[in-house]
Amino acid sequence: MKLMHAGKVLLFWGLAFQCLQATVVAGQTNQAKRAVSPEKITTNFIAEAHLTASEIKQVLELAKACGIDRPSEVRTFHYLPSVTKGISVKSVERVDGRNTSFDTVTISKLGWEERDSDKSSKRVGDFWAGAEAKYSTLLRRYEFKKATIQISIGKGIDVAFADKVIPLIDAKKVCFESDWVRQEFEELKDSKPVAFNRSWSDKGYDLRFNEPSMRAIMFDVKDGRVVVTGIAHINI
Repeated sequence: MKLMHAGKVLLFWGLAFQCLQATVVAGQTNQAKRAVSPEKITTNFIAEAHLTASEIKQVLELAKACGIDRPSEVRTFHYLPSVTKGISVKSVERVDGRNTSFDTVTISKLGWEERDSDKSSKRVGDFWAGAEAKYSTLLRRYEFKKATIQISIGKGIDVAFADKVIPLIDAKKVCFESDWVRQEFEELKDSKPVAFNRSWSDKGYDLRFNEPSMRAIMFDVKDGRVVVTGIAHINI
């Protein structure tokens, strides 16, 4: 992945599950949590990484050992930008008011990547998962540019803080570090955000947008004001 920077901001994005690797921060709500149960476990395999029925059974057994008691999907993927292959098992989604959360376990297969399992890994057949293979994702519902969307709330982001900042960005009630940054911000047009995280350097925050503009707003909050410090262009 290559990044072109606006202003003086440097951003590093790991595309392999970075947006998804978030610790669930439950929002306060009076509604009871409910799990959405799929009729069956779906599979989604890339052409180079199909799993047999026997292998799927082993993968599900390993996922259960890692804490996925109610799986909904098994899929294979490439760790972009490499050709290394991996497996993920996703749990059923849990709905709690504006929040939708789920767990994911990433699983490795012998021969699919160079690294091997260590003593802390769990193994079933040719498959293994490291101690930190399971992670949680929190999606929170927002109104943005007159549309209802879900944004992934990253680790360390307080939901109440996100609820204040995201509407300000939507309404363009922000300050800009330079005219160049303002111009880049305006070019986002109808793009909608998909993930809200702390900056890679833990200084400030970033709000990542998806198609048609693959960009990320870099900003900080100073004296109660949202100050946009840069826009990162994401080229895959």
